[in-house]
Amino acid sequence: MVSSVYRQAAVRGPAAALLRRRYTFVVGDDQRTLVPDGCVDLVWIPSFGRLVVCGAEARGWRIDLPIGTRAVGVRFHPGVGPAALGSSGRELAERRVPIDEVCGRRGARLTQQVLEAGDPAAELEVLERFVAGLDAEAEPLVGAVLGRLLRRADRSVPELADAVGLSSRQLQRRTVEAFGYGPVVLARIVRLQRFLHLLVHSDRPLVELAARCGYADQSHLVRECRAIAGVTPTRVRPEVAGLDGGDGVSPLGDLFAPLA
Repeated sequence: MVSSVYRQAAVRGPAAALLRRRYTFVVGDDQRTLVPDGCVDLVWIPSFGRLVVCGAEARGWRIDLPIGTRAVGVRFHPGVGPAALGSSGRELAERRVPIDEVCGRRGARLTQQVLEAGDPAAELEVLERFVAGLDAEAEPLVGAVLGRLLRRADRSVPELADAVGLSSRQLQRRTVEAFGYGPVVLARIVRLQRFLHLLVHSDRPLVELAARCGYADQSHLVRECRAIAGVTPTRVRPEVAGLDGGDGVSPLGDLFAPLA
């Protein structure tokens, strides 16, 4: 058995305003399920010669690449990537698109620059330099919505909208533009990611973790975990164990947690 190898690190410098993490990945024969986290990635796969924009997912998905395939990538902060790339969450959601289809000639030039970089460290430098040069910044609404959902993910849409100074219709439209899905789906994803983060860093019973994350009971947690991640929490626990990134950060970033 050849295990997948994932290495991630914090982004430093100007690109950190938009980027959450940089990472390298080598595909093994242990298939991994990635849980939605509201983020957009730029992923370079040298053997394919492709630089791909990976939109935010609403359901867990498996990496379907040949064993030994190498990739590097950078992950935008949740809700930031679409606007930074001149697109929208609605356009990118649940899609993996060549960057030149999103950024036109700039994307084509970037693909060529990454191709010429030659090694993972240089490839990541090129990607970060590109992001640092984007004329974009995080929209305050994104942080306001995420902050409130992280504190309490079971808020109703009208309650959340009122808390951020919008109507329910405005909140729906703007979260779809930023993330690719509306506030109801976003709340479910944030709540599951909070649970997974606690699961990595705690040995408390599932029923206690479910209550801390705002699930009505353990059955509610099981249903949500199956619906979004595709597996049950009892299967998640042994799979998640040991996947921490080494600095208290998981493969999906310090706000969110991984599922392997």
